[in-house]
Amino acid sequence: MTSVARARLVRAAAFGLVAVVWFATAEVVTHAGQPVGQNAQVWVPSGIAMGIVALTGRWNALGVLLGAGVYWYTRGAGVTTSILVAAVDAAEALFGAYLIARFTQVGHGLTRVRDVLGLLAAVLVVTVASAVAVTVVMIAAGHVPVSTACLQAPAWWWAHFSADVIIVPLMLVFAARGIRHLAAGAR
Repeated sequence: MTSVARARLVRAAAFGLVAVVWFATAEVVTHAGQPVGQNAQVWVPSGIAMGIVALTGRWNALGVLLGAGVYWYTRGAGVTTSILVAAVDAAEALFGAYLIARFTQVGHGLTRVRDVLGLLAAVLVVTVASAVAVTVVMIAAGHVPVSTACLQAPAWWWAHFSADVIIVPLMLVFAARGIRHLAAGAR
C-alpha cells in the first residue's frame, strides 16, 4: 500500500469514527431522561464535533455531516431536511474550528485572556448562525410552525453554545497540555 493510499484510508477511518461518535453522543443526549419534545440543555455532539475538527482538521467535518445526516434521518426527518441540518452542523464545526484557529493560539492551552475571549467570540458567532440556519430549514421544510420555531431557536442556540463553551476548551487544553501534565499540576 502506498503512502497516499494509506493516508486516504486513515482519513476515511477518521471521519468514519467522527460520524459514529457524533451519532452515538446524539443518541445518548436524546435518551438522557428528558421529557419527550424538550430540547437538550447541552447538545454534546456540537462541542465534540467542533473540538475534533479544531484539533484534527477540516476533513473530519465530513464525519459530522455523515453522523448528523444519519441521526436526523433516523429521527424521522426527510432526506433533504436531514442533509440540510447535517450541513449546518458540519458548517458549525468547520467554521468554529476556523475561527478558533484564526483568533486564538490554542498551543498556549487557553491561558491568555485574549485566547479565551477569541474562543467565546468564535463560539457565539457560529452558534447564532447555526441556530438561525436550523430554524430556517425547519420552517422551510414544514417540520415546525414559525411561532414554535421562533420560541425554540433560543433553546437550540443555548444547547450548542453551552456544549461548545464547555467541551471545546476542555479538548483544546487537554490536547495542548496533555492529561499527565494537568494531573501533575493538580498535586
